[in-house]
Amino acid sequence: MNRIQASLRFPAVAVGLVVTLSPMLAACGSESEASVSATVRDSAGVRIIENSKPQWGSEATWRFADAPSLDIGVFEGDPEYQLFRVRGAVRLSDGRIVVANSGTHELRYFGADGTYEQATGSEGGGPGEFKRISVLRRSAGDSVITYDSSNRRVSLFDPAGEFARSFTVEASQGFAFFRERLSDGTFVMSSMEFGSGGRDGRFRDTATWVRHAAEGGVLDTIHRFADMEMFMRQSDGNVMIMGVPFGRSTLAAARGTHLLIGTGETFEIREYDETGALVGIIRSLRDPIPLTDADIDHYIRTDIDRTEEENRSEARKTWKDFPFPDLMMPYANFRMDSAGNLWIEVHADAAARTASQYERASYAAQWHVFDPDGQWLGVVEAPAGFRPTDIGADYVLGTWLDELDVEHVQMYELVKS
Repeated sequence: MNRIQASLRFPAVAVGLVVTLSPMLAACGSESEASVSATVRDSAGVRIIENSKPQWGSEATWRFADAPSLDIGVFEGDPEYQLFRVRGAVRLSDGRIVVANSGTHELRYFGADGTYEQATGSEGGGPGEFKRISVLRRSAGDSVITYDSSNRRVSLFDPAGEFARSFTVEASQGFAFFRERLSDGTFVMSSMEFGSGGRDGRFRDTATWVRHAAEGGVLDTIHRFADMEMFMRQSDGNVMIMGVPFGRSTLAAARGTHLLIGTGETFEIREYDETGALVGIIRSLRDPIPLTDADIDHYIRTDIDRTEEENRSEARKTWKDFPFPDLMMPYANFRMDSAGNLWIEVHADAAARTASQYERASYAAQWHVFDPDGQWLGVVEAPAGFRPTDIGADYVLGTWLDELDVEHVQMYELVKS
């Protein structure tokens, strides 16, 4: 029996960060070493900032409000409010909320107060139809764009929610992943590649990142980055290939026409311009987190418990002598807010990483916030189980699972003091 685990998690895209020397940092040389929170230097035209501690003190913090100001999602009731496989949610300039409800192959539009207004899309391969919505992004003028990973198609919907146009993305080996839309309307895709020839064990190949025109044509190749860590086992003509739990993968986000890239080896984020040139590096001086035997045992038990009874024997074979990494990936997700601050989800330990996959309602994620100059501002703790999808100046929109695994889209006020 072939066991192919295709639940490969492809990180959200990180945002181009121009690392500049602020007046405060310029004065750091005259301060005591203990008060310096970041150092900046130039290396062959690449600005490098190293953060040792956050800027925020005890009086300056950001936090979520105690309760959401908006909650969309019900277990029973009107079907328009029953959400299934939400793959994104964004807030438009007039306060409307757009939800990519992949389970019903449609975009749902809600008013600023959460009242259902309309839906667009259906299952299929025609214009304005979807097979698998995997990405939702805001575009210019309250338009939105989607990426259908099964159709390999980017679609644009106008501010009224009407289908405007679409195009198919070509990719090597049939794998194409939407990374981010840039401010000039172009967007970046990557193609997964497994290299040449078969192999057994854990490996990490590279992926080609390509910039496409807003109308769909290929403009240029930006770079080649390490792809997600994979595992392959071949036996008796059968092939098993899967993503490595706790393995490294490459995250990205866009700010302006630049990309901010983290390959997951260390807490280092690299900024590339639209030509693929490296222009900045952000580092956070944090100790790596080891992956313990207890962490691995918990992960395996959880996976087997969630596997159907008739497949558990096969699952146990998968995990027997599996080559888990020695260290945790230093971060789990990137988000850029409307002011250009980079939010990086950081796991406190391996148990929290496991909970983020299997027990989301009990896990409160920590987000390290870096300002547009690359300085570490501080840490914001999200409500338990809440996953941000859109961060504004004074709000955070995201998804949440309740104790019955009912999906919700919620919005919290972001309190700054």
